[in-house]
Amino acid sequence: MSTESSVVRVDELRAEVSPVVARAGALAIVTPDDYSAAGEFAKEIARALKRVGEVCDPAVRAADEAHKQAVALRASFADPLKAAKATVSGKQLAWQQVQERIRAAAQAKLQAEADERARKERERQEAAARLARQKEEAARAAEAEALRQAALIENQKEREAMQREAEKRRAEAEAAAAKAAAKEEAAAEVVAPVVQIASVTPKVQGQAIRRTWRARVVNVALVPREYLVVNQQALDAFARATKGAVPLPGVEFVSEVQMSTNGRN
Repeated sequence: MSTESSVVRVDELRAEVSPVVARAGALAIVTPDDYSAAGEFAKEIARALKRVGEVCDPAVRAADEAHKQAVALRASFADPLKAAKATVSGKQLAWQQVQERIRAAAQAKLQAEADERARKERERQEAAARLARQKEEAARAAEAEALRQAALIENQKEREAMQREAEKRRAEAEAAAAKAAAKEEAAAEVVAPVVQIASVTPKVQGQAIRRTWRARVVNVALVPREYLVVNQQALDAFARATKGAVPLPGVEFVSEVQMSTNGRN
């Protein structure tokens, strides 16, 4: 078919279809005769649809075939390149993952060493604090004993000497308490530094590594109800097979009435 004759047929078809569409929009069915006339009109529309196919289908098939050929030609070049790109990216990711495991292991080792040093220093400070507390307790006990003995001594000089001993023990206790508090505070402040080792993976402009999370169901019985998808296709097939006669919990079967018309008289 020539391009000119094709354009003529399309113009003829357009002139034929437009009044049919307008007539359908203005159609009113009031009487049984109107209903019968509408049925004959529906046949005319079906015949018009057939003529549309006769005129347009060859062009559609030709366009489809041309599209398939163009897609196949593109795929013959693009698919190998896509595979090559995926191969290169896969090798990059494999290398990056190996380097990341090495980096993470080294960082974890250094962090563990830093944590261990901090633990030992904290324990050293805590041990010093305990020793200072013990000295404080001993000094306070000695002070209390000196004061008790001073109260029993009648000789003034001897009593004053014992009181001075009590004062000395009190000063020792206070010094030990201050040292213990300082050591306890120092122990509380011992925190291991956070160790960070930079990645050795270089930045390549135009490339980015993205991490995509997805879900894998391991026990469908435990999946929350809001994440379960109804198999509508299977339910529709069941409704067609049973014509809605077999009930299913939580499902209502409904029928849709449609009218089919062909162009035969």
